[in-house]
Order: sequence, then C-alpha cells, then structure tokens
Amino acid sequence: MSKEHRNSKKRRAILTAKQIEYLQDCEDSPKHEVHMQAEREVVSTETIHSRRYRIYKRLGVHNIDDAVKKAKDLGLILPKDRNVVLKATPAPQ
Repeated sequence: MSKEHRNSKKRRAILTAKQIEYLQDCEDSPKHEVHMQAEREVVSTETIHSRRYRIYKRLGVHNIDDAVKKAKDLGLILPKDRNVVLKATPAPQ
C-alpha cells in the first residue's frame, strides 16, 4: 500500500452526514429505543440495528449513548445546550 493511499484513508470522514444526523436525532430524543425509531422512520428494527452497528464500528463504541458522547467529544455534533438559536436583538433606531 502506497503512502499516498494510506494518507487518503486517514482523511476520510469518520461518519457520513446521514450518520451524524442520526446521532443528533438520538441525542435530541429522550428515548432512543429501536422499535420506536423504526416505527417513526417506517423501517424495520433490523435497519436500525444495522445503522447503529456501522456507527459503533466506526467510533469504536458498543452502545448508542457512548456513540453520542464520542461524536460530541470529536466535535461531530454539538451538545444540546449549544444547539439553541439565539434571538437577535433589534438594531437601535
């Protein structure tokens, strides 16, 4: 394997945009139970398990709580309190 090929592998994103979005949704919902997510997304529970497995493997974790925490630690998702949109103050007239 060439050095250039190895370096390009390192630069690849840890998670896809869709996986990051999924983790953000898990962090935002109070319960991230597989069957509830499957119903909400109209997919099978196996789809949810597969999605999670791929995320766990990429992050080196074993459960959804650890995946969300590691994604936060890596800066892939913002903590809940940082997602608040600040209200703009009106300009003085």
